[in-house]
Amino acid sequence: YYSDNYTNNIPQDTNKIYWIPCDEDCPTIITWSCVTGTTVVPGNSSDTCGLAIDTGTGGLSFTPQIEHIAYGGYNLWNTQFEGLKWDCGSQQNPLPTNPCPAQIGHWAKILGCRITHITGTQATVSQGTIQTTWADFIDQINGLQGGSVYNFSYGDRWQDLEAILGSQSYDGSPVPGNSVDIECIWEYCVCNPNTPGCDLCMSNVWNYGVATIPNYVPMVDISTMFYGGALGDGTLPYTFNDRAQAVDIVTNPANGLFNTNFTEMKWEKMPLTGPGGTPYDLIAQGCTQATLTNLGYPDCTPLLPDFGADNGNYRKFTQWDVGNGNFGGPWTNWADLINGVASYINVTPGIPNNMLVTSSDSYSELDTKIFWYLVEIGAPNTNPNWGTPNALVCGCSGQTTTPSYEPCNCVPINGPGGYPTSAMCEEVCCSAETSWSCNTGTTIVWEDSQNCANRIIHLPNVFATTNSTSNNSPLGY
Repeated sequence: YYSDNYTNNIPQDTNKIYWIPCDEDCPTIITWSCVTGTTVVPGNSSDTCGLAIDTGTGGLSFTPQIEHIAYGGYNLWNTQFEGLKWDCGSQQNPLPTNPCPAQIGHWAKILGCRITHITGTQATVSQGTIQTTWADFIDQINGLQGGSVYNFSYGDRWQDLEAILGSQSYDGSPVPGNSVDIECIWEYCVCNPNTPGCDLCMSNVWNYGVATIPNYVPMVDISTMFYGGALGDGTLPYTFNDRAQAVDIVTNPANGLFNTNFTEMKWEKMPLTGPGGTPYDLIAQGCTQATLTNLGYPDCTPLLPDFGADNGNYRKFTQWDVGNGNFGGPWTNWADLINGVASYINVTPGIPNNMLVTSSDSYSELDTKIFWYLVEIGAPNTNPNWGTPNALVCGCSGQTTTPSYEPCNCVPINGPGGYPTSAMCEEVCCSAETSWSCNTGTTIVWEDSQNCANRIIHLPNVFATTNSTSNNSPLGY
C-alpha cells in the first residue's frame, strides 16, 4: 500500500504508521539481556586497594586468586574482581612507584578477564568486552557461537578453562591452534603517602584491635548490598523502621550473614524527606578526636557522621541480647545467638518439633520460639525483649559517599541471544540472592543495510502507539 502510493506519487494518510521491511539482515527477534548492576566506588584513597578484601591467597600470578574465587561459591563468583586483593610475590607486571607491601610481595588485584581471539582472529567488540566478575566471564565464554559449544561452570579454575581452550599466553596474544584465547588483566595496588585517604576510618573498616596493635576488617554495607539503597524509606512492611529492616537482613539465611559480627555491618538510614534530603544527624557526638585516636581510626574526621548515597546517616549494631537474661548473652553474631538460645530451648522436656531452634532460624521464627519457652518455664516476663543497640558510624571528610549501586534490570536486545521474556530475565538475574556486579558497557557497531541505505523516505524514529499492528515487525508495530 505505502510502496505503491509512494511509487505513484499518491499522498499518504499522516495519521498512520507504515512498516517497510528492509531485507533479511534486519533483526526480527527481540530478547532480553541482564544488566546486573553498576557499582560506583569513591576514589580519594591513599591505597587503590584500600576497599578491597584480602582473600588470604598468595602466589606468583593471578591464577591462585582465580582458583580461590572459583572455589568460593556464589558470593565470590559475583563479587567484583577489584573488590578482592591478593598477596602477589611475582614481578610479572612492573611494580608501580609506590606499591603496597604485603607479607610475600605486594598487594595486587584483577581488573577483569576477557576473550581476545577466536580461532586466531581478534574478538569482536561484544565478544571481547572485559568482564569484571568470574560469573560474567564464564557466561561470556559459554555464550560463544550461540551457547552450543562450551559449558563451563563457575567452579572451574583458570587451569580448567585452559584444559579445553588450550594453554594461554597470559598477555592476550593468540596461541596457534587455540579455539579461544583469553586473558585476565591485573595490576599492583598503589599506596601513595602524599594522597589523603579515608581507608582507616570506621566508614570503611572495623578495628578489633587497638590503635597500637590494629586488626582491621572491611565494613559490610548491608543496605546497598541487600536492598539497593537506604533502609526505612517509607515502603511496606517497614515504613520508616530502618532498624527492623536491618535486623531482618542480618537474620535472613539467604544473605549469608549469620557468622558476620554485628559490629562489622552498617546500613544507611533514609532521610525523612527521601533521597538527598537532610540526614537525621549532622554531628556524631560519639566520634570525638580522643575516641577515634584510641580506637585506631586516624583517617576519620572528628564529630562527622558517615553519609550514604541517599545522604542518610550510616548506623551499626553493637552486641545483641534477648530473653531478659534467661539465655545468657550478649552475643556478637546471629549464629552464636541461635546456638546460645537453642542450648536452653531444645532441652525442654516435651518440646514440640516446631518449637525446636534450628541453625537457619530467622528473627521472626526465633522470636516465636523464645516466647513459647518463656511461657513454658513460667518466666515473670514472657516478652522476648530484644536488645539490638546501634550507633552512628563515624565518617571521613574525604569520603562524601560510600559505594552506591544502580539496581539490577533487564534490557531488550535484537536477536535470540537473551531470555525470551523480561519476566524470565528478571527472575533469573535479579532474584533476592543476586549480588551486585559491574556492567562495563558494550559498544555496538551498526552498519546500514544495502537495501535500505539509499531510501529517501524513512519512518519516524519515535513510535507513539501502543497497539500492535503487525506480527512481522521486530517491534510489533
